[in-house]
Amino acid sequence: MDTFDDRDGKILELASAGRVDDSVEAMLEAWAPAVPPATREYLRTIARENFDQMIAATLGKLPNRKPPYPVAERLRHGAVPMLLICGAEDHPALAMMMGRFAQQLPHARYVELPGADHTANLSATEAFDRLVLDFFDGTPTRAPA
Repeated sequence: MDTFDDRDGKILELASAGRVDDSVEAMLEAWAPAVPPATREYLRTIARENFDQMIAATLGKLPNRKPPYPVAERLRHGAVPMLLICGAEDHPALAMMMGRFAQQLPHARYVELPGADHTANLSATEAFDRLVLDFFDGTPTRAPA
């Protein structure tokens, strides 16, 4: 978890110096290094459009909206199957957290997707889609009530 500070520190340092484009590039390098060039350009556009909110979130300046019920507790006792996906190129702390979360939830399955980063659906699109579709194929469905 300590290396999150290094990543965020570089992003925030560039942002506070008014170097928005460089800060956006640091974000993309940290969270989406495995995406193809066209997808990187798409993410760059999104990051620029949402730059102020992303920096505010990184600084913890957005309102903390807690749900009105204990989410983790409900997930532990629920029966809804869950697929937790983490890219193998994502931050190791996230993989650790996702794996631990999957161990705590009786109906969760954790998969680390090779070649994918934090944006697994964009950096390993075909493998991600196959994984999700296979998960849905193996998930029992109920008739509508």
